[in-house]
Amino acid sequence: MKLKAFMGAIALCLSTGHLTQSKAEELSVANFVPPQHHTNSFLFKWFGEELEARSGGSLKLKVYPAGQLGAGPVQQYKRAVEGVADITFGLQAYTPAIFPKSMLIIPPGVSTTAKEATERLLAVYDEHRAIIDELAGETFSLKGAESFDGADAKSLEIMQGADQMAKVTQITVSDEERAKMDAAVQKGLESIFADYDSRGITNAREIYNAINQR
Repeated sequence: MKLKAFMGAIALCLSTGHLTQSKAEELSVANFVPPQHHTNSFLFKWFGEELEARSGGSLKLKVYPAGQLGAGPVQQYKRAVEGVADITFGLQAYTPAIFPKSMLIIPPGVSTTAKEATERLLAVYDEHRAIIDELAGETFSLKGAESFDGADAKSLEIMQGADQMAKVTQITVSDEERAKMDAAVQKGLESIFADYDSRGITNAREIYNAINQR
């Protein structure tokens, strides 16, 4: 099993903005990662271009990276709710009490790419997708997954070409060791489900199994 970056692990939070009809409105994006991070250089660059094109130029995007509108990822959801920014980029793992069910995408499962994990999470919560417009919902999520998968591939390429890798020995995990790892994962999942149940979320196992159905 591989634990991959998950875009669904990513929360796009929109706060209520006041848009004007007379001139282009600039929407602010609060991001805690540096300017060169792929969510800025790829994802929000694409999103800004799409937003401007689809709005006929009435909407523009301005990204504030590296915590310019507030340091750290923990308060990103709150910054959107309180209107510090129109859009914030965050990870639900930093606010597990707010997004407990979507956290179930994080434990090891069958997904091997960010795109696959995103599609699986969206499929489980399909009934809620009608309230999200086509750009900010599935389209944005899958573009974000593409961003993370591309970053993974680039990192692997850099690692393989690094001089330090000549001193690294790569091994294949034996079937016996793999079985031990899988058993440890199952034991950990049981602890997770028990914790959810103690908090009144009794369908955590059902959600996890739905996400990871083969």
